[in-house]
Amino acid sequence: MKPFLEHYNNNRFVEEDHRASTHHMLKQRVMRMVSGMLSLWVVTVTRVDVQKHDFNADASDYKLLKDVGFWLPQSIKKLNMVKNLKYIGNKIHNSFSPLFNSFLDIVNSFLHFLLLDPTYMIRVVQPMHQTMFTDTLLAWSVVHGAIAGYTEYTSDLINGRPTNIPYNRITEKQNNVVITG
Repeated sequence: MKPFLEHYNNNRFVEEDHRASTHHMLKQRVMRMVSGMLSLWVVTVTRVDVQKHDFNADASDYKLLKDVGFWLPQSIKKLNMVKNLKYIGNKIHNSFSPLFNSFLDIVNSFLHFLLLDPTYMIRVVQPMHQTMFTDTLLAWSVVHGAIAGYTEYTSDLINGRPTNIPYNRITEKQNNVVITG
C-alpha cells in the first residue's frame, strides 16, 4: 500500500499524519475481525435516489425498495471498481480521499458481508391502529440506543405517561419470536 505522504507536499504534513494514524487504527480494527468476516450494523440507510427511480409496488401500493443486504455489498464493489479506474486519458477521475481509498483496499481483501440490520428484527404489535407509527418509532429508537451502548431509554409522553425503558429489564430473559404467526 502506498504511503499517504507520497502524493502531497510538505505544508499538509500534519493533516496527512493524522490521516495515516486514523488509517492505521482502522486497519487494526479490520484485521481483528473473526475469520475474515466484516460485521456491519446498518442502523439507518438513507437513499437519496429513491425519488429518481420507478419501483414496483406491493398489494398496498407501497414502493418496493431494494434489499439493503444486497444493495450495500454491490455498492461497495462498484465503488472499488470506480476507484481502480483512476486514470482516463490524462485526467484523474478519483475524488475519494486517500483514507477512503485505503479503506476500500482493505475491504476488498475481505468482501464477505455479515449484514445485521436491527430494523429487520423489530416487530411491533400495536394495541390501536392510531399508535402504529409512534410505537414503531419507539421500538426502533430503543434498539438503536441499545446498540449505541445506552443503559435506558426515555421518550416523550405515550398515553399521557412518560416512558422509561431500562435495557436490563428487556434482556433479563430470552423471548421466542414467532415470525410466521
